[in-house]
Amino acid sequence: MEDELKLRFIESLQRNNDQIREDRAKIIGAYSELIYRRRVDYNLLNYTLKLDAAYVFPTKKNLVVTCLDQIDEKFKVENLDVEFDVAYGSYSQYSKDFK
Repeated sequence: MEDELKLRFIESLQRNNDQIREDRAKIIGAYSELIYRRRVDYNLLNYTLKLDAAYVFPTKKNLVVTCLDQIDEKFKVENLDVEFDVAYGSYSQYSKDFK
């Protein structure tokens, strides 16, 4: 299934842009996968939340993490150094699938 999606993405790139050769479309497809399908970097996320806390002083802290259906591992909010009042995860494009 995953290989079929990659192939469709590459075909779409070529179909929608006559300037992209097949070899370049494959490189773009591989690079896109690196961006969108990488593991959750909890250290980077904690660093970002620390920076955010230096500038924003909310009365409530809520977290929404999207695109969790795109990764194989389960998102673990307990790996974050910040405590949230509410944490939601999105596992599809539908709002009913927020947990």
